[in-house]
Amino acid sequence: MRRTQRRSPTPAVALTLVVVGAAACGLLDTQQPNIVDPGTLDTPIGAAAKRLGAISIFALAKDGDFNPVAVPGNEDAFNDFSDGHILLSGILADEFINPGFIPSRTEVDLRLAQPTTAGLGELYQSLHRARSAAEDAAASLQAFGDDPDIDTGIPEMLSLAGFVYIFLAEDFCSGITVSHTEGEQIIYGQQLTTAQVFDTAITRFNAALAHPSIVPGDPIHSLASVGLGRALLNQGLFPEAAAAVASVPPDFLYESEHATTPAALHNGVFEAFNNGEFGAFDQAGGNGLN
Repeated sequence: MRRTQRRSPTPAVALTLVVVGAAACGLLDTQQPNIVDPGTLDTPIGAAAKRLGAISIFALAKDGDFNPVAVPGNEDAFNDFSDGHILLSGILADEFINPGFIPSRTEVDLRLAQPTTAGLGELYQSLHRARSAAEDAAASLQAFGDDPDIDTGIPEMLSLAGFVYIFLAEDFCSGITVSHTEGEQIIYGQQLTTAQVFDTAITRFNAALAHPSIVPGDPIHSLASVGLGRALLNQGLFPEAAAAVASVPPDFLYESEHATTPAALHNGVFEAFNNGEFGAFDQAGGNGLN
């Protein structure tokens, strides 16, 4: 804060200000419980923080932040410039309609998207951030958790990673690369076919279902079961998919939470419909909802 004054205080007044200011600094010092020091990540608290971060990153990749892509002047630092998996895959498959004016969404809606279409690269990156964060959180909980065998956060993170692999395989063509980091070095993965990406998702879900902290009927067991069923369904394995979800209660829900700030916590799907920029049209394109 800048302050302008015409007359300098007397030395006594200046000394008083310095003393009061020094005391006030101590009184105003605060801890930030939502900030984890990088040096404490390899601890139970750090692993728990990674889990919460992974959930947030997953929700952003799934639901988007609904800061429209390719709009000049839209410079929100928390915006990943992606409408998220649900909205973009929804207009591509005619589950939703796109009555808006943004060209990139129209290209996806008309199935005329190009590699340079705004938002697609950002969605791809957002999904990979979510995948990496979930897998990293699962590994941290396993390595540094107080009692990994009873920690349902581990199968939860494996399940979220599995869902991201499903999103990648459903949204993009064959040739998806899955890279990771070792220290500060990026290890680039080989290009995977769509079937291989679904197989990777299945591996994550099976690992989650094998974790000793969950049993059939538990929420996280149901989360992994639904994911496994969806991956198998995508591969045309219909009896296997039905068997995978047999133990899931009919009222099962896994909900993501959102907030108005920052933009990364927006509910992009709600905002898209609430603002009238997406909608549902009766049997749009012959494939849409009835």
